[in-house]
Amino acid sequence: MVNTEEEDERVVLTADVGPESPSPREELHLCCLGCEDSPPYGPTQHTAQLFLNLIVSAITQEYPHASYRIKISVYRCQQLDYPTDYSVFHGILLPGSFSGAYEEEKWIERLKLEIATIIYPRSIPTFGVCFGHQVYAHALEGGRATKCPAGPQTGCKGFDCTEIGTTFMSEDGSVSQIELLYTHGDMVESLPWCAKPLGGNESVPIQAAVYYSDSNRHTVAVTVQAHPEYAGSSLGYEGTFLKTLRKMDKRGSVADIEEAERNASDKLETIKNQSVMVMIMAGKRLGWFA
Repeated sequence: MVNTEEEDERVVLTADVGPESPSPREELHLCCLGCEDSPPYGPTQHTAQLFLNLIVSAITQEYPHASYRIKISVYRCQQLDYPTDYSVFHGILLPGSFSGAYEEEKWIERLKLEIATIIYPRSIPTFGVCFGHQVYAHALEGGRATKCPAGPQTGCKGFDCTEIGTTFMSEDGSVSQIELLYTHGDMVESLPWCAKPLGGNESVPIQAAVYYSDSNRHTVAVTVQAHPEYAGSSLGYEGTFLKTLRKMDKRGSVADIEEAERNASDKLETIKNQSVMVMIMAGKRLGWFA
């Protein structure tokens, strides 16, 4: 069951997962720092719903007998809208955007400051995708996002895991390559001092990263260039991924939209399974899931 409510005029999405239980459901309360107001990826409530659907799928698959209440409070970074108290959340979702992490817009500069002075120093568990992957890197010393030299990346793409990535993405070390959905024109060129790459390919060498605390003792962020939330539901695939492809095509950013749609459709079951896997592993590493 998914509900939308208002808490002091704040949009909060809620979903109950698992069987009814005499004891209270375990609560996972996340903050979505929405980075795009415009469709089809935005508005921010739509973006948060994509992540909620993905998290529900991950918990349902990995913990079929657990009872969870998932809450996502929605914030609008483009409107300089941020929490006044992060301690009420178990972590942060940092989604995609049609903007670039290296742009000097006021809201992007504020987001980078928030990451560099609050989110990372306080070790607030964060899961970032696409723009979120790029801006988290760009905000910290040694990290840099830039235009992708290979051009826009769309459709289904695969990447090879690093040694760290193989053990990170699968507890038994059995996963060495991952295929996910992409719609992006930028990439992470270099990682900050506190991060390690989890995998990459020839076009985009840093496809995913893990960030460690100052003491290097625990994981504080997991970021991926792909959009696993596209594969969490039909709202993500037909309602967002395909529409985003067409928007990029109108801008001349897609070399062959029919090929991008076809290769995604042909591998959709694999993409769905691996998108959920990425969310499961990120949730475990960040301490969101038992």
